[in-house]
Amino acid sequence: FVMIQTTKPIKYVAIEPSESLERAKKHLREDTDVKVSRITQLQSSNIVKELDKIFKTGVDLVEPGEMTGSLKGRHALHTQLDTLFKGAKKKIHIVTTGDGLRELQSKHGEVLRKASNRGVKVKIAVHVGKEHGDAVSSAKSFADIRRLEKNHGRFAVVDDRDVVISLTNDADVHPTQDFALWTQGEHAAANTFGQLFDNLWSGLSPA
Repeated sequence: FVMIQTTKPIKYVAIEPSESLERAKKHLREDTDVKVSRITQLQSSNIVKELDKIFKTGVDLVEPGEMTGSLKGRHALHTQLDTLFKGAKKKIHIVTTGDGLRELQSKHGEVLRKASNRGVKVKIAVHVGKEHGDAVSSAKSFADIRRLEKNHGRFAVVDDRDVVISLTNDADVHPTQDFALWTQGEHAAANTFGQLFDNLWSGLSPA
């Protein structure tokens, strides 16, 4: 935003604001391109292969009940959901709100569509209003949608193995203050939230 004049004393000359912003954009693009290139190179390196081996060996030694984590902020929540959806093999069951369905469509629509195409059964139970009709119509391209008569919160169960549970109301908190828990294990995923979803689903009508 300024040029430095190498005088004594040093002086600073302002650059035209619009030009300053263009320079800032260019700098950000160049910086991002360099970082993405480094990550891409790392992904195909032997280092990542070794890390994968260490990760899988380490996971095998962890008790299922210890595979848990807290997710602070909606970005962390959607990052974890994206990972789980990509790895789904049999089914993805989701309970959400109208706004939550919109976010699922915008942030995970393509991933969920690919999951559906490879045979994963995607079911979404959602509490929606008339204003969410577009989100429902769009989500029907990759999921079976049924309507909840009241808000039952937000949670997702993947393959009866992983469950993500939101502990805050998405309508009442800022995205940075959204808070959720993730846990991996048959008891929580299948026996608790999986059965809860099945009980809800059996009494619902198509959206």
